[in-house]
Amino acid sequence: DEWQNGPKLMQILLSDRFLIAINATLEVTDIVLPEGEWRAVPPFAGEDNPVITAVWQGPAHGLCVFQRG
Repeated sequence: DEWQNGPKLMQILLSDRFLIAINATLEVTDIVLPEGEWRAVPPFAGEDNPVITAVWQGPAHGLCVFQRG
């Protein structure tokens, strides 16, 4: 119910090592990630060119998986 009526953003932390960020809004949204160094993992970033970030600019209806660096 909260997901349908509240902000349509979600972060799921798994084993304090992996993070799934979801932007279910209709627009690009900046999502501040938990403290630490996070790397987007393939297929969300290339293995040879990992994205390291503290804020994810989530595309509309987008998701990304990060690994703590």
